[in-house]
Amino acid sequence: MSAVANYRTARPRGVEALDAEGNVLLLVTPDKTPEAWAAYTVWRKTPGANHVPLPPLAAPAPPLTEEEITARLALAVQQHLDDTARQRNYDNIKSAALRAAYVGPWRAEGIAFAQWMDACWETAYQVQADVANGLRTTPTASELIAELPTLELPA
Repeated sequence: MSAVANYRTARPRGVEALDAEGNVLLLVTPDKTPEAWAAYTVWRKTPGANHVPLPPLAAPAPPLTEEEITARLALAVQQHLDDTARQRNYDNIKSAALRAAYVGPWRAEGIAFAQWMDACWETAYQVQADVANGLRTTPTASELIAELPTLELPA
């Protein structure tokens, strides 16, 4: 048998002993080949041993385009609006703002939601314009949400 030059993980259990050309010499497992397993264990603990390199990491994802960033921030604003409306038992911001059009016990609350929704989008669009004009850096979604006005409901 040729000399073992390297090892590589073999599934489901064990390692393959390889010669200098990378040919498999033996499947090494702790129960079937205990002497070879002991040699492998020593090899693993030896600094500078010719360990099989890890596969290369996946290439980093390309940076997001301006359109993708804008879409993600718009989605974050919309989710914030909808989540806030849900806290008051509305399906979403649209159903909350819809109440502004009807005379009834929730009209004032509907007006407050509608005005707040418009103020939030006005802020978001201003941030987008400021980024496009180089006046500021692009915020993260949480930074943008923190900049939005707060909802003030009638008493």
